[in-house]
Amino acid sequence: VSSGTAPYSYLWSNGSTSEDLSSLPAGTYSVTVTDANGCTGTTTVTITQPAAPLTLSFTQTDVLCFGGSTGAIDLSVSGGTAPYTYSWSNGAVTQDLNSLPAGTYTVDVHDVNGLTGGCAATTSVTIVQPDTPVALNSTNVNVLCNGGATGSIDLTAGGGTPGYTYSWSNGATTQDVSGLAAGTYTVNVHDANGTTGGCAATTSVTITQPAAAISLSFTQVNVLCNGGSTGSIDLTAAGGTAPYTYLWSNGAVTQDISSLTAGTYTVTVTDANGSSGGCSATLSVTITQPSAAVSLSTTQTNILCFGASTGAINLSVAGGTAPYSYVWSNGATTQDISALAAGTYTVVVTDANGSTGGCTATTTVTITQPAAALTVSTTQTNVLCFGASTGAIDLTPAGGTAPYTYLWSNG
Repeated sequence: VSSGTAPYSYLWSNGSTSEDLSSLPAGTYSVTVTDANGCTGTTTVTITQPAAPLTLSFTQTDVLCFGGSTGAIDLSVSGGTAPYTYSWSNGAVTQDLNSLPAGTYTVDVHDVNGLTGGCAATTSVTIVQPDTPVALNSTNVNVLCNGGATGSIDLTAGGGTPGYTYSWSNGATTQDVSGLAAGTYTVNVHDANGTTGGCAATTSVTITQPAAAISLSFTQVNVLCNGGSTGSIDLTAAGGTAPYTYLWSNGAVTQDISSLTAGTYTVTVTDANGSSGGCSATLSVTITQPSAAVSLSTTQTNILCFGASTGAINLSVAGGTAPYSYVWSNGATTQDISALAAGTYTVVVTDANGSTGGCTATTTVTITQPAAALTVSTTQTNVLCFGASTGAIDLTPAGGTAPYTYLWSNG
């Protein structure tokens, strides 16, 4: 009030009678002022306000990978009176936030009127992340047989954001891989957020194999005597995965076999992984024998004169394995014997394999002689008259071997 006579009285349109008004909402206020003389004056005041209250909205980008800092908050402010100031719970004073880990972020926004009397708004934003990082577990089947391709890897992926992609070092893109040779295989697994910003994990799996394939070696003992059963095979298995099983073509299931006749024997050796997927090897061994048994034939010279020692035996040997040894019943050790008296002679012939396991043959030869020595008896007729030629001799031979020949002294 600049004129009139004090004191003054006041009557506002909102009913107040004080000179000044405060704590007013926006609106139009009229006041009538009356002085001490009853004079009056009127004025109107309009209190304005921003067009809208200060409001906050936001869009958020959550953390893609557990433990990462890829979160972001894009804050939008409207109403109040620009410009605005920002105070975030992490100490930031920018409108928007980036590179955030998971967590809850609160912002206080004030308009241009400042902290003392301006408008303010508060909001909180929670940045989330996957519950766990991408994690990989695997089980594997190693190669059963050296040089094979029977290995496999069963991979399990978890954590991150499901919807995984797989990239193996051998080019495979499946979760699991099979038909693998021995070696180390590495896989990179990305979750559903993709390779550009998602969460990934890597693991390597080593597929092993036996250090060497099954190998077979043997030593053999051939049949010593034609038709015998003295052959044997001593088998040695190495490589693969012990213990081994054995199946021979003659039905035997032992590692070594013996008491064999001549022939070819085949063995299949399977390692500990079993016939369904394990490693096996096959070997054939031929057991030989002499082409024929020891056989004996003889020619003999019998005694011509009773009581003499002119007999002889000529022995021929075939079959078995030369050289041969000879033992005669008269103690001789030569192949042939001579200067024999009448009698029966037996020989045992042993081939080169020796008496302990070799082949032998026996034969007996009887040397004969005349049943008796040659004897002569005579009867005679003497000359009756001197000078006559009437004498005679009647000779009778016996023994020896007829027919006889005669040689008299008179020619």
